[in-house]
Amino acid sequence: MKKFFAFVLSVNLFFSCVNEKNKDKPPAPEPAAQIAGSYRVTLLKFNGKNVPLNDTDVLFQLDRLSDKVVTGKMKVVLGGKSVPDEDLCNLYLTRAGYAGIDLFDQTEKIGHIDKTNRLHILVIFEGRKVEIVAVKK
Repeated sequence: MKKFFAFVLSVNLFFSCVNEKNKDKPPAPEPAAQIAGSYRVTLLKFNGKNVPLNDTDVLFQLDRLSDKVVTGKMKVVLGGKSVPDEDLCNLYLTRAGYAGIDLFDQTEKIGHIDKTNRLHILVIFEGRKVEIVAVKK
């Protein structure tokens, strides 16, 4: 019986030390606050090819709506002229463990933001899957 109490006491002390260490760590930022911002499109991927977009002005602006929801706009400048902004739907966010944050349109996953703050959005254009890669500014 004494061994049992000694075991319980040692387990209790261990977990109290673990909790003390975690007290000093700030909480992880909410997903929406973490990813809100402006992203410049740098690459298109389709048909197994990577097409860099170095000289274009295509931006995704993501704004926090709630802890796990962002709204967005796509802003395009072609030939020095602004094209009307394209409103995006509300994007629902879920953490994907160490991989980053997944973005959903209702229940359909449409992209993710990886640990290096790169935005990856999957779209269907003329029947083909296209991945848009953008880097946070």
